[in-house]
Amino acid sequence: MTKPPTPAVQMPYHFLSLSVISIMVTMASQTVLADDNMRPITQVNNKSAYIEADEASNEVPSTTLDTIVVTASSISNSEDTDDYVYDRQSTATGLTLTAKETPQSVTTITNQQIEDQKLETVSDVLRNTPGISAASFDGGRSGASARGFDIDQYRIDGQDVDFYAQWSNGEDLASTAIYDRVEVVRGAAGLTAGSGQPSASINLVRKHADSREPTATISATADNYGKYGTTIDASTPLTADGDVRGRFITEYQNGDTYVDREDKQLGLFYGVIDADISDDTTISVGASYQDNVQNSTMWGSLPAYFSDGNKASWDVSKNGSVDWVKWNSTNRSYFGSVTHDLNDDWRLELKGSRSENESNDKLFYLSGNTIDKETGLGLSAYNGRFESERNQDNVQASVDGYFDAFGQTHEVRFGASYNKNDLTAYSYTATPNFGAIGDFFSWDGSYSEPVWSDKSLSTELTTKETSIFGSGRFQLSEPLAVILGSRVTDYESEGVNFGTDIDVSHDAIWVPYVGATYDIDDNHTLFASYTSIFKPQTEVDVNNDYLDPIDGDNYELGIKSSNDAGTIQGQFSVFRIKQDNLAQADGDNMVSGVDIPTQAYVGAEGATSTGIDVEVTGKITPEWQTSIGYTQFTAEDKDNVTVNSGYPDRVFKLFTTYDMSNWVSGLTVGGGVSWSDERYSLLTNPASGLQEKYQQDAVALVDLMARYAVNEKLALQLNVENLFDEQYVDSVNFSQVYYGTPLTVSGKVTYKF
Repeated sequence: MTKPPTPAVQMPYHFLSLSVISIMVTMASQTVLADDNMRPITQVNNKSAYIEADEASNEVPSTTLDTIVVTASSISNSEDTDDYVYDRQSTATGLTLTAKETPQSVTTITNQQIEDQKLETVSDVLRNTPGISAASFDGGRSGASARGFDIDQYRIDGQDVDFYAQWSNGEDLASTAIYDRVEVVRGAAGLTAGSGQPSASINLVRKHADSREPTATISATADNYGKYGTTIDASTPLTADGDVRGRFITEYQNGDTYVDREDKQLGLFYGVIDADISDDTTISVGASYQDNVQNSTMWGSLPAYFSDGNKASWDVSKNGSVDWVKWNSTNRSYFGSVTHDLNDDWRLELKGSRSENESNDKLFYLSGNTIDKETGLGLSAYNGRFESERNQDNVQASVDGYFDAFGQTHEVRFGASYNKNDLTAYSYTATPNFGAIGDFFSWDGSYSEPVWSDKSLSTELTTKETSIFGSGRFQLSEPLAVILGSRVTDYESEGVNFGTDIDVSHDAIWVPYVGATYDIDDNHTLFASYTSIFKPQTEVDVNNDYLDPIDGDNYELGIKSSNDAGTIQGQFSVFRIKQDNLAQADGDNMVSGVDIPTQAYVGAEGATSTGIDVEVTGKITPEWQTSIGYTQFTAEDKDNVTVNSGYPDRVFKLFTTYDMSNWVSGLTVGGGVSWSDERYSLLTNPASGLQEKYQQDAVALVDLMARYAVNEKLALQLNVENLFDEQYVDSVNFSQVYYGTPLTVSGKVTYKF
């Protein structure tokens, strides 16, 4: 049955109409930005290449003064521009393609967007990425979803990293200070990750030492809750000719949050050296260190019900934690790569990385989701102390290049990768372990720390994934290109998890990929793609047994368009995803026989998601740029029951800026809205004893920003998040509720040397 739209629900349909109209305008426009210094991608022997303006046309010789033109081939990082469009990424296919050459929905969150919207963590980026929904589970963990499925594929510079929510080691808090951009592919990324969900793939691209002259930037920030911080980013050539370059980034944050008694600290160090050791060979080595300290942070959330069956409502600042809680983590990463041009057409790349993530936590959990409305009684305390260490090793070798055949030029890539993940975790026994807390209405976090016993092993798990892959983009005719590829993966996971022996292996899992693009003209391209899905699951049922792997199919069909300069781009797609054995929360049921309260899951047979994606990104005029995205889908199991209902199935996101320099020199203003439809979880009402929807209605969050460049070196910026101070439930987990961020005002001062 189709529900009648309410006025709040009608809003996205108007936005959708505007988005489609915007795409049509983009498609129809041939010269939106007529800038002599901005040239479109030009086909040279069918190879995508940017060429200088005086080479782009030989019809009329230039009679003007000589102009220095920065070509797109020299723009290797998004921080080299002030655009919301970065037109090349390899996250979808492994091949370095433009957006129009990629037969899937792709988005790049550029450095300028990160700066404009003040996106300080990876979680912040996901919350503001078109087509993605993100939510905080509690004070230390968060998650994200796309097209009805959880996002579990993260990469750094194209290499897999595992974010394991049960043993959160601070990955959710990863700072964006060291990343140039975030590449997102919605749907399955079968060529670049043989195992994964068809939700989205997130690739974090590190900043590098590209400057051949000394540069430095220092910035300071503060917000209305008392949080403050500073960041220093310095680059310098290490040799006289600039062939060897270094870059160092450090960041420090400290202060209170909007949650009572909670404070957080962050310390970050990052260094990288890039060297052109010959005309054909480039090497890069680097390391990063991030230390996260979280005091009095909630593990779990707040009670959902009063004992009379009515929903409980709390101030967003309410803290269910205690003063001795510490949720701390340390992340270290080492990485390196070698790129060698074998000749003009072929390139060899070797890269590897190691990450070491540790956590040392003393946590406090409020057990129960119901309290007496008069006395505040009904909750009990559960104490937990845990240590975990996760080491991940990644190695990848690949060869890519071009070859000519049948009058066309084609691009291919092949290689192999090896990933190993070692996870070890320990638990302590608390004395006392449980206890009543009294009146929760007067709760102030005063609760004695228990005595901790010697630690015992909880998890010792080694997971290995070995893959070989190959892909190619074959130009069958001038307008038609086909992308074919495959990835063959061996997967094994062995060890013990809370007393359960794990010995899972899958050999030679074949993941095919088929895609095609057809250029209607220079500005419009049709695309279609198919890939299969294979994903071993870490979720367990009520008996603490792992669920069988997910498998299924992913289809996508759409159109992409851009203006001549490529400075504004649009895409529209329809998709269908068919999965079997998708993990789905088993109502209120928790896993039995484990120390940590853990949600139990069941396999949802025949889960299917169908929907649409619309996105427009770029400069509408030289002064005005925007990012607009709308996603709508229906995700249900074989019984037509909605899956992953804790995330919305309709999402609209808009952010736009306008350079006001024609009126006030140096002033840029901007703002945005993030609208999401209703979402719900199934909970048992304590009064009726019946299961019901615990629902968050549709919500729209409005943000504002303004930046004033005092001069070429000094800039001031103001950001306002959740302008109208909307109170909303961000997530329902563990049968409890966690509220979203309230009105937040922050300022930033940046000085460039």
